[in-house]
Amino acid sequence: MIAELSSTGKDYLEREVAVGDLIYEQQISFIPEADRVRIYCLDITERKRADAALRASEKALRQLSSRLLQLQDEERRRMARELHDSTGQILTALTMKLGVLRRSVGALDIKTSKALSESLALAEQCSREVRTFSYLLHPPLLDEEGLASALGWYVEGFTGRSGINVELDVAVEFGRLSQELEMTLFRVVQESLTNIHRHSTGRRATIRVVRDEAEVRLEVKDDGRGMDARTLEKVSRGVSTLGVGICGMRERVWQLGGELQIESSPRGTTVTVVLPTLGEHHGSGSHCDSRRS
Repeated sequence: MIAELSSTGKDYLEREVAVGDLIYEQQISFIPEADRVRIYCLDITERKRADAALRASEKALRQLSSRLLQLQDEERRRMARELHDSTGQILTALTMKLGVLRRSVGALDIKTSKALSESLALAEQCSREVRTFSYLLHPPLLDEEGLASALGWYVEGFTGRSGINVELDVAVEFGRLSQELEMTLFRVVQESLTNIHRHSTGRRATIRVVRDEAEVRLEVKDDGRGMDARTLEKVSRGVSTLGVGICGMRERVWQLGGELQIESSPRGTTVTVVLPTLGEHHGSGSHCDSRRS
């Protein structure tokens, strides 16, 4: 034991010892003047059991969170399909019939003609909004053509709805990623732009996505008012309204072994995501550099 102490170069040695079902923490020190070894023992069985229970609980919560996000994505996909295939088709048929009715009726009084024109306009507007809502729930381009095309479509629509100028930079050779990676990156962009629109007061944003053989990196930056240190800390812990969406982003990224960082100042906020792409292959496809300004 003295030789073991000497080999550590310390005045004492700490270790855990199991005795049956009990676990002890030992602190061993050598007292040169008495030529003795002093040993303190502390029963840490309950602490170790509590630590194990906490780890098991955290693992169960992570698994539950993962399952909930998976179910959320599946439900979004189902709802998007229902809106497009059912509600959207009904509204399209209604619009067509109103159009036929308007063209086929004879001379109408001004009030009736105006009501028919307004009904047709409302049906067309409702059809457009249902189609947009369906695509926002789950953009079909994400499955059909990949992340680059889906982001290009989303950025164009977001700019039109919000008035915020967004520049999207995706390499021509970006290719395809796994469904999980593409969905996570798309949702991060979606949540980040939503937060910019609701909270930042910024008028410009940039999105940059790059990849190599080991990882894919996403950066979303705006020129808004940013967040002070206290707000940023609350957001990181998920105790603010803004932080709820960010917690969802962080959880998605964590499940894929990645990292999410948020930096903010009075000049704006930057959200950065890095995800491993080991095992992914650059696919072919009609992906191009898309810019919206």
